[in-house]
Amino acid sequence: MRRQSLFSSIRHAIGVVDLKAGRAVHAIAGRRSNYRDVEFCCGDAAALLDHYQQRGLPAFYVADLDGITSAAPQTNLLEALFSRHRSAPTFVDVGCSSMKQWQSVAEIAERFPQTRWIIATETDCDPDLLTELASQLRPERIVLGLDYRNGIFVNQRFPEDEFVEAAVRLKIGWVIALDVASVGTGLGPSTVGLCQRLRPRLGSIGLISGGGVRDDQDVERLLASGCDQVLVATAVQESGRERFP
Repeated sequence: MRRQSLFSSIRHAIGVVDLKAGRAVHAIAGRRSNYRDVEFCCGDAAALLDHYQQRGLPAFYVADLDGITSAAPQTNLLEALFSRHRSAPTFVDVGCSSMKQWQSVAEIAERFPQTRWIIATETDCDPDLLTELASQLRPERIVLGLDYRNGIFVNQRFPEDEFVEAAVRLKIGWVIALDVASVGTGLGPSTVGLCQRLRPRLGSIGLISGGGVRDDQDVERLLASGCDQVLVATAVQESGRERFP
């Protein structure tokens, strides 16, 4: 078994918090009905963020699974978490697929400038949503989430190219490329080839990926493929007794 350690790569890591019904849950391969509380913090999302910060992670990723699965976003919990760590850049996915849904979190975005807001292709959104959002939010705070499952792009209405072209045209801040089939599996990242393909097309846009990351070696593979930062969760959650520099 590979020893899970992120000692030298921690400065490139983004700590993931998946929220379901007010709890921090452990995501495995996108099978959301099977998600269970993160064990070491007993599902306490604030404690998980504190753990990440204590380990030296410079940024966070918060996915509101209630919002993503068409329920109302967990606005009170999101505000509490953002208030707790105002200095850390935080990437936020609430399943926004329309400007109407965006309005439910627009006030939070205004109050917490450290947040970056994700438009994810898994919601079957339109690439034009990026343009609409850019009229209300600075482009550098907009994140395009390119979602895949076992290498297949996830959006039933539009191809990957249209989203990438819109992102480049608008000069948004970030793209997150993620294959949900590898998330939480501890099998290593499956998006190295994908990131190598995307990197030349994105210009100055930051590229983030992850899923299954176990240790420094996995992080370095993704950085070498063109990523600027890497999503991590299990490897850091299970390192509660380790101290990072």
